[in-house]
Amino acid sequence: MSTVLAIDTSTATGRIAIAAGETVIFAREFTSERSHNSQIFSPLESALTACNRTLDLVAVGTGPGSYTGVRIGIATGIGIAMALDLPVIGIPSACAAAADTSGSYTLIGDARRGATFIAEVQGHQLAAEPGLLGDDQLRPRLADCDCPLFTYDETQFPEGVVSTHPSASKLAVLAACLDAAELGRLAGIAPQPIYLRDPFVTQPKKPGKAVP
Repeated sequence: MSTVLAIDTSTATGRIAIAAGETVIFAREFTSERSHNSQIFSPLESALTACNRTLDLVAVGTGPGSYTGVRIGIATGIGIAMALDLPVIGIPSACAAAADTSGSYTLIGDARRGATFIAEVQGHQLAAEPGLLGDDQLRPRLADCDCPLFTYDETQFPEGVVSTHPSASKLAVLAACLDAAELGRLAGIAPQPIYLRDPFVTQPKKPGKAVP
């Protein structure tokens, strides 16, 4: 039975949990408006104390979600894994909805710039890479969806979309219950954020006068 530390910082509320197999032995939330860089350490220390720093694995939520938040969670997970000499894996935050999602479901969220992301989850795995929809595409797509609809975002969506949040507890249990082959595969892949768009790059302004 594996003991797993899970970290998810993909939304404005960060979450940390520890699971021993299917039993959650620690769960804590903290809020810092999507930055999380200064608020994560106190609950993290409490989590490590709760398990006497005896862990087998670190799991981090990879989004999609807050660009900065996801990266902070991943960096923290990697740092803990290095310090304790543990493997670290990434699992999409979309696959760990706190709501009762025993089967397949669809997650949508505000992707900014007038777009909505949509992620289809099947058996706690992404069926495909999350896609982006414009306002004119969203309602027809949701009307054709025959599975539960959820969002992690506070933005108002059409009727039938249920508000929930990513669960670090579910993330920890999912990781603890992975078979050896899947765990080995994920441990060989460095956790990477799920980005919804290519990086937005601007050209630097023309340099000023040269400094002698």
